[in-house]
Amino acid sequence: MFINRHAASLLAIALAAVTLTGCGTRDRPAADKPAEDPALISALQAPIMTDPDLAQQSNAGSALAGGGPPVMELPPIETGPEAVATAKAEALKLVGKNMAALPLSAGEVAAVAAAAVTPAQLAQLINLPVNGCITQLGYGAVWSLRLPASLPIYPRGHLQEAAGTDKAGCKLRVVSYLTPVPANDVLAFYHTRAKAVGVSSTLTQSDAVQVLAGSKADLSMLVRARTHSVGVTSIDLVISSGEQ
Repeated sequence: MFINRHAASLLAIALAAVTLTGCGTRDRPAADKPAEDPALISALQAPIMTDPDLAQQSNAGSALAGGGPPVMELPPIETGPEAVATAKAEALKLVGKNMAALPLSAGEVAAVAAAAVTPAQLAQLINLPVNGCITQLGYGAVWSLRLPASLPIYPRGHLQEAAGTDKAGCKLRVVSYLTPVPANDVLAFYHTRAKAVGVSSTLTQSDAVQVLAGSKADLSMLVRARTHSVGVTSIDLVISSGEQ
């Protein structure tokens, strides 16, 4: 049978590819199984996600600047009544009892709290050694998994950005996320959780911003809630803690 030179070349390339593929799968030693981090697996399975529609908007109101474009598109945040009810039910399970009533507002939100954008600006609100801690910040979603167990992301929260450090004297977490749950419900959750670990929090607010803050010897907490868009609340959570 006659085969022209061009066809013969293509046939040789195809046969070589098949041979190499077979060798690779037959002779390659089994790779070591990667370590399984239960917290990371849980986070990957949980509905914590970035809304691609909101990712294209200006980040002027974000707690963390920069970070680059999203590497993949994930489903947008669900804002319907069912999503809200599910998140609130899960939050109630975490509390294990009725939510504590929010404290009465102690005044208006200071301009610096309303305008804070960077981690340094937010950290200043809880009197951290900013210059020493902020320069140590690392960025990545993994820091949202390292929040104190008593003050996690609100159930079904959609992570936007996260940063943190565990350097000596700088146990700091700064996490921003979106939720379809109204601000008062989210703040009541953090107020209740803080009370359970001995932190008494105070509330300040303006027309568009609410700030819940409290501290004790080994824990400082600040939660800023803002209306992001219709049916969506933006939460910036700042925690300084001796808890690992």
